[in-house]
Amino acid sequence: MPTTRGSEIWVMDTSGLNRRSLTGWQSRPAFDPAWSPDGSQIVFASIDTLGITNLYVMGADGSNWQRLSTTDRPADRIPDWSPDGAQVVFQRDFSDSVGVYVVSVPSGTPRRLAGGISGHASW
Repeated sequence: MPTTRGSEIWVMDTSGLNRRSLTGWQSRPAFDPAWSPDGSQIVFASIDTLGITNLYVMGADGSNWQRLSTTDRPADRIPDWSPDGAQVVFQRDFSDSVGVYVVSVPSGTPRRLAGGISGHASW
């Protein structure tokens, strides 16, 4: 199960043993992890050196980071996978862009589903 510990994403066995960081080698925070339905990927939020929050997808072993959303403002967080693993729904929090968005995986243009609301979006 993915968890956040400080600003890293960790995995461990169901027994609680064999813990290891998937993002500790990065110098930036990583948080809000969610497993893909098939267990092969994790979507998460990460803040870059300019303080901008985007969404990323990585392999379940922490490899192959790919940017999923692109914004020039501190905005994207709290992602959740669609049941078929083809899309990710997320919250964008920045003045005129506040709302719930969806983006295709592995990469696509975010599409606004609902504006003016803030909170955890889920399928």
